[in-house]
Amino acid sequence: MDMIERYAVAGGMSLYLDELGRDGTLRQRVCARVLDPRGPLFNGPREVLEEEPRSPGVYYSLLEELSSGRKSLADLAAALGRRTPDLQGYLRTLRGMRVVDRHAPVTAREDERNHRWELSDGFMRFWFRFVFPFQEDLKTGSLPESSSGRRSSRNLPTTSHPPSRPSAGSGCCVLAEPRGSAHGGATR
Repeated sequence: MDMIERYAVAGGMSLYLDELGRDGTLRQRVCARVLDPRGPLFNGPREVLEEEPRSPGVYYSLLEELSSGRKSLADLAAALGRRTPDLQGYLRTLRGMRVVDRHAPVTAREDERNHRWELSDGFMRFWFRFVFPFQEDLKTGSLPESSSGRRSSRNLPTTSHPPSRPSAGSGCCVLAEPRGSAHGGATR
């Protein structure tokens, strides 16, 4: 089961699989290597995208939007406040990097517009959904919370109540505690 969970987080990238395949549980490895600002994977996708010479911010926005699932070009353009032709070059570049992929219904022709884009790199999907939105909070050691004082629903999928203020890296592991755990979280 550990190998399946590790693949779900890391995707097929051997670097990420190796980093998440070392000592401890997967939860401990994610906390130490991905959520800890000193971890080797904390900025992994950011470093890859910074090599792209034009507008890395657009790439970040596209990938963050795609981290929640498949989207049409029109949906992406609306979410980012851009025209669809403006995004096509960015998506082509990301597709060439094998970070995103385009899917269409079986009966669709190549020139039809009903294609959906998705993040095809498993680690990028994980990182843009669960790390990128909270990187500043993780750097300062605070846990992301909504205005009501509860953690955001965009947080890691299995969470329990947070400690008061963890130090960077140490409290991150609380983010990954399963619901119904010894910390008193609700069951699913």
